[in-house]
Amino acid sequence: TDIFVFNTTNEGIDEITDFSVTDDTIHVSAAGFGGGLTVGSTISEDQILIGSSSADNSTQRFIYNTNTGALFFDADGNQAGFGAIQIARLSNEPTISASDIFVTV
Repeated sequence: TDIFVFNTTNEGIDEITDFSVTDDTIHVSAAGFGGGLTVGSTISEDQILIGSSSADNSTQRFIYNTNTGALFFDADGNQAGFGAIQIARLSNEPTISASDIFVTV
């Protein structure tokens, strides 16, 4: 069981080679990421967009490209004020969901 920790969006792009949706979790810091994330729980289904496009509404914070395994964060969800920043690449391209991303302090 692995926990992959991201404290801020400016840490570069991490390569995760063995992410398992049944065992592993991505932890992101609400203080370091911002974007209205709620501490102490996984993100909600409306906060993640699964696909290969950019966020298209103000609730989406994470974008996961299923074709490339790229995981992005968008602080405002609409590309207007903040562009999406790639934080990781899951090279085994697992089918992640909101339950795989947990928000810490």
